[in-house]
Amino acid sequence: MIKETVIFDLDGTLLDSMVTYSGYASDLIAEAYNIDLPDAKERYMGSIGQTFPAQLELLFPGNSDNSRVATDFAHYKARCQDKLRLFDDSLYACRILSRKGYALGVCSSTAAQLVHNLIKRSVLAPMLSHVTGISVIHKSKLSQLSGYKRRLGNLIFVGDTPYDAEMASEAGVEFVAVAHTFSEESFRALDIPVEPNLTQVAERITYA
Repeated sequence: MIKETVIFDLDGTLLDSMVTYSGYASDLIAEAYNIDLPDAKERYMGSIGQTFPAQLELLFPGNSDNSRVATDFAHYKARCQDKLRLFDDSLYACRILSRKGYALGVCSSTAAQLVHNLIKRSVLAPMLSHVTGISVIHKSKLSQLSGYKRRLGNLIFVGDTPYDAEMASEAGVEFVAVAHTFSEESFRALDIPVEPNLTQVAERITYA
């Protein structure tokens, strides 16, 4: 069956941001919760894909510092938006799909206002018909994907984490991973379809 809409995760999928974010988040976690930096990074990377407040609550349930740490990280993300860049083939992959007649969109665990501001300044803006992030209406990726599916019908979601694959499954949406943040082998071990880069993701979709 032909899929009419491809929804991309933003951070780590279209946007080369995870090295920047993981470094700052790991430092924050290590300092706030008094754990070693390697342990902090492992915990952070093991739970990425969801919102940072949700990660903290998963890692440190009920800790009184969670809100403060989450706010600090949110401010950092806002400050560094102008420094972030798209992956080298983000534009090319979107052009392939757009020229083949696919509608394109974004789903993100970043605050909706930041997502909209970033996309507005991006070369991808003319091709992205649907853009969402975390908001009062959509408090998770699952909510965003479910909303897209209700409005748009058949979707393919492209993401960079096992969590993205899990949310796609819960929403009843087809998923393809790109091996930007995790290795191809790690996705294959979970029986998740994966490609090494966005160009090959786009080719996989268009030739399916």
